[in-house]
Amino acid sequence: MMKKVKSQKAFRIDVAPETDFEEYRDADGVQHSSAVYNENGHLLTDIKFDNYGQPTGTSVYKYNEKGFLIFEETQDEEGQTEEKVSWEVDENGKILKKFVHYLDDTIDTIHYQYNDEGLLMQVIQKDEDGEEEHREEYDYKDGKRIAERHFEYGEPETENLYEYDENGHLTEVTLNNPDEEATLVNEYDDKGNRIKTLKYDAADKLIAKQLMTYDEHGRLTEMSEETPYKKNNIVMELDAAGNATRQTETDRNGQLVSLVEREYDADGNVLLVSATIAGQPGAPHRKYILKYVYEFY
Repeated sequence: MMKKVKSQKAFRIDVAPETDFEEYRDADGVQHSSAVYNENGHLLTDIKFDNYGQPTGTSVYKYNEKGFLIFEETQDEEGQTEEKVSWEVDENGKILKKFVHYLDDTIDTIHYQYNDEGLLMQVIQKDEDGEEEHREEYDYKDGKRIAERHFEYGEPETENLYEYDENGHLTEVTLNNPDEEATLVNEYDDKGNRIKTLKYDAADKLIAKQLMTYDEHGRLTEMSEETPYKKNNIVMELDAAGNATRQTETDRNGQLVSLVEREYDADGNVLLVSATIAGQPGAPHRKYILKYVYEFY
C-alpha cells in the first residue's frame, strides 16, 4: 500500500563543475523547500528558501470538510501577510465566488456564473464599491469551449477562439490580444496524442514549432521546440513506472543545455535530483543536487 506523504523537505547541494556528483551525494545541503500535507494529500504549507537556506516566503492553504480549497495566504520571509485569497464553493467544489483580501482591509469579489450544464459562462471581478474591474465571457458548442473574451473596466482586451476535430481534439487556437495576434495549429496521432503544434503570426508566417514523440504507452519521451532564434530538443528516459529518470536538453548544434537525472522510491517519490546546467553568455556552468526527505502518515 502506497504510503501517504506527511511532509517533504528538499536540500540543495552546489557541486563544483569539474567534479563528479558521487562525491557530493552524502554532503549536507542548504534547505531549498519545505511542504506539509494532510492525510488526504492536500498541501497545507509550502515554504521556499533562497540560495543560503533562508526562507523567502510561505504559502498556507485551508480546505473545507469535503477537501475543497477555500483559503490561501502568502507570507513574506518574516511571516507577515502579503495576500489572502478565499473561495466560496458549492457541494461539488465548483467555485461560486473568490475573494481577494488586501492589506488595507478592502476586498475584491470575483463572481463565477455557470449555465444549466455546469459550464463556466462568466467571471466578473468587482472592487470594494461594487465597480466592475474585470470580466471574462465564454462560449461553448457541443460542450466544448469555442470562445473566450476578457474585458478590463468594460473595454475589450483579448479574445481567443478554439476549434476542434470530430474526436474533440483541440486543433486550432486564434489569439487576439494587444500584445500578440497569432494562430496555434495542433496535430494528433491515431491514439489522440498531440504530436505537433505550429504557431503563425498575423501575416500567416510560421514563427514557432513544437514536435512531440511518445512511447507505446502514450508517455511523452521527446520534445523539440523551434523559433527563429533557437531550436532545443528534450529527450526523456522513463522507468517501468513512467517516472522520468533522465532528461537531456540540447541546442540546434547538439550541444548540451541541461541534463537532469532523478532517483525515486518504490512509490514514485523523488529522492535525488542531479542537475547540470551548461554555461551560457552571462550565466556560468552550474551543477547541483537536490535531496528529498519525507515523513509519512
